[in-house]
Amino acid sequence: GLDVISSVRDRGSAIPILVLTARDAIEMRVEALNRGADDYLVKPFAFAELVARISALARRATAPRWVPLTGVPGLKLLPGEMDVLIAGQRVRLSPREHALLETLLRRCGETVLRDEILRDVFGYNFDPGTNLIDVHIAHIRKKVALAPIAIETMRGLGYRLVQTSTPKPAAGR
Repeated sequence: GLDVISSVRDRGSAIPILVLTARDAIEMRVEALNRGADDYLVKPFAFAELVARISALARRATAPRWVPLTGVPGLKLLPGEMDVLIAGQRVRLSPREHALLETLLRRCGETVLRDEILRDVFGYNFDPGTNLIDVHIAHIRKKVALAPIAIETMRGLGYRLVQTSTPKPAAGR
């Protein structure tokens, strides 16, 4: 299953992927999400929850995927792709990383609450009690390290993306 997820994402597809499995180890959840799954549901599950998660995935899939973003020179989300341009260089993001970065960019300078991220990016109307957001933020920070932005942790609240004065130099420069 993990290889299928990777293969779908490597081809650039943004089709929603919901993993239904009996494997409930946190490591498996994190691995599936890191490879590009949009959601992860462990069996046994309530049918109503499955329907709600599918509905949330469908809402996100039919939402407008691209509205031009401005205001952060040196960083651009590419329309219809999972890439971001940083100083002209393409950087590949997973679908969730892309959605999370887009959410933060749209509200640049504002604190985006964890509950809002869970709802808008992950489709949860409750806190599942995992470090799901933190893992994705860590991945984004690594991937956009050279961009003229910083993602600040607002302890107990959420995250805030801020523009920095200059892009960070590459290692060894």
